[in-house]
Amino acid sequence: MTFSFSSGGRLSPAGRAAYLGVTAAAAFGLSYLELLIPMPMLPGARLGLANIAVLTAIYLGGPRDGVILLISRLLTAFLVFGSVTSLIYSLAGGCLSLAGMLIAMRTKSLSPIGVSIIGGALHNTGQVIAAAVLMGRGAFGYYPMLLALGAFSGAVTGSMAAGVLKVLRGKKD
Repeated sequence: MTFSFSSGGRLSPAGRAAYLGVTAAAAFGLSYLELLIPMPMLPGARLGLANIAVLTAIYLGGPRDGVILLISRLLTAFLVFGSVTSLIYSLAGGCLSLAGMLIAMRTKSLSPIGVSIIGGALHNTGQVIAAAVLMGRGAFGYYPMLLALGAFSGAVTGSMAAGVLKVLRGKKD
């Protein structure tokens, strides 16, 4: 039996675990993929492709699924190719981003693209705050460029997430 997100039905506990597992695997794969994309102007910056999976999860499953997905993705990425410092930055950015996206979704006036732009900007804001705590105020020098990158990548990943949501909900053009 397949589950259609457009049916309005509820997943069984096993189905929900499978859905979260597949979504977490997709998020991890996207995290790995973005490591392969060089960003020479801003070392350490990423496009935030894993946000496609997180955004999809919060639209389909709600805040709890978003938190589960975010934490599982961050911990998996940390264990496979991260450092303690990268985990701190990722947690600071990810938690602020997720909170902002959940608040933005409640307004009902923003599309997934708008919600993702807010998430991208807040992710970089959280990372800059963490960097300032760890390294001093000089970290804020990167903030304008990171904010612009966060907004741009938020628009790109939000567009992709909107497409994924359309497919999963069974909507036609």
